[in-house]
Amino acid sequence: MATEVESVRRLTDIATALFFIAAAFLIAQPSSLIRASWARYSNNRRVVQLATQHWSEIDHIGSRLFNSREKVELVVVSDYECPFCRASQAAIDSAVRRGVRISLLHYPGPTHPSADGAARAALCAESVRQLPRLHAHFMQTNAWQKSQDWLREATSAGVTDLDNFGACVTGAEVRKRLSSQTALADSLMVRGTPTFVSPRGVHGGVASLAEILDLVGRH
Repeated sequence: MATEVESVRRLTDIATALFFIAAAFLIAQPSSLIRASWARYSNNRRVVQLATQHWSEIDHIGSRLFNSREKVELVVVSDYECPFCRASQAAIDSAVRRGVRISLLHYPGPTHPSADGAARAALCAESVRQLPRLHAHFMQTNAWQKSQDWLREATSAGVTDLDNFGACVTGAEVRKRLSSQTALADSLMVRGTPTFVSPRGVHGGVASLAEILDLVGRH
């Protein structure tokens, strides 16, 4: 009997050792799903920590897609030429209609030649309280990517205070504000667009309405 118990114990020890060896091998692989998942989890956790630390700044300098002065619930780091940002816009619009308080941090990518100008134009539309019009126009149309005639695009979008808009879009102040937004996105360790960030979590890439609602604790 003692011999049988000892044999079972040895087999158990061997199986345990083999399990840990196999686990260590899998984790060590560059393509390991476990390693990738852990890296993603660790990065997202760090982004949430940074966002929580900077939330008052996010609330202050982000571009609001809602009308109230209540505190922002969710920030979207976005680029007007990013196809994944554009694909997420319907879900963002639905969330805003449901009362989710969403703000933008404009983050034009270096490979998108018109994105920087569009971001500045959007900030100028915001300065005359007509951001939603121009934002929707940029997300739903493509001609502006070639023309970069921001005054004409603002007119097409229905922006009415064109004098102040025109003065803004050619001025230095809007460039400073855009730099502030991109610097804030960098401080959150954002690696791509769109990135959705709330104090509850992070989502990278195209987001559904359900995923957005989950980020702000609504279902």
